[in-house]
Amino acid sequence: MSRILILRTDHLGDAILTTPLIRSLAKAGHAVELVLPDAWLPLFSGNPHLAALHGLQAVAGDWKRHWLRLARWIRSGRYDVLILPHARPWQLPLVSLFSGVSCRVAMWGGVWGRLTFHHCLRSGILDRPRPYADILLDCARLLGAPPQGLESEIYPQSPPLETPHRIALHPGSGGNACNFGPMDYQTLARWFLDETDWDIVLTGTDSEKNLLAEWDPKLLTHPRLSNQVGALSLEEMARLLPTLALFISPSTGPLHMAASLGVPTLTPFCSRPDVSPRVWGNPRPNGFSMEAPSGACQAVPAGSHCRFAGKIDLRDFFEAALRAASRTPGAAC
Repeated sequence: MSRILILRTDHLGDAILTTPLIRSLAKAGHAVELVLPDAWLPLFSGNPHLAALHGLQAVAGDWKRHWLRLARWIRSGRYDVLILPHARPWQLPLVSLFSGVSCRVAMWGGVWGRLTFHHCLRSGILDRPRPYADILLDCARLLGAPPQGLESEIYPQSPPLETPHRIALHPGSGGNACNFGPMDYQTLARWFLDETDWDIVLTGTDSEKNLLAEWDPKLLTHPRLSNQVGALSLEEMARLLPTLALFISPSTGPLHMAASLGVPTLTPFCSRPDVSPRVWGNPRPNGFSMEAPSGACQAVPAGSHCRFAGKIDLRDFFEAALRAASRTPGAAC
């Protein structure tokens, strides 16, 4: 049995999609430990496949400035294997280099990964798109651990809320994914309120409150609409999600939270390989998506994210949401 440390510092959704890797390694007999930002710990602390869980700030503080401190902490753990599922920024390969770990694996290592003598794995995301969780499972395959499914896992410590909502709209993506514009989400909210009797809730982070700045104030005070943008902690979000018949969200962390909890989801996606539903979609049978036509987003510069520019018809998206939320047999998007 090897002691394996996985170091995840980037995005919540990506960390959630690392849980199939954790499960595969643990079921192969390895003792797996995970380091990730302290704020995310409540979603991972109940994971039965983890031998230990560590808060990044607790062990290393401002690790980007003091990366050698993190390297020394890892060295003190005497791990057999160190895995960097996303070996960026440049400080991470340096942390690994000075960690004293003999077997070091990097995904998306780039030049820094090669210069610091990692086993650098190629994702193939552009020429052979496949689920992000499966890309990370190449780290398990390298170590001889067979995959144990692609479903992600989180373990909230509190039970679901008692008051259910039918629909949640999550307008923000943190700038990390293609998405409808804020006013498109207003249109969706208005249609749900006008054409159904469902209660809906808006979710998002405090920094995403600006997305509602141009919404009709009367809509935001509608008796069947609950505006929780900026009001929910991660734990509270995890309590809300299981009460939903459908979670409508771009490709962002809360989408993967919902997928992990088995909540039906509907997501707009571009067809570009690196941002497509084949890579980032909810892999469960109740994970629905609508995709812009092939080539619709090719003109968007690398690192930028389009707003679909009418390539996904909003009314078609709404009708797909009605089918998914009504749990119509055979519903598909």
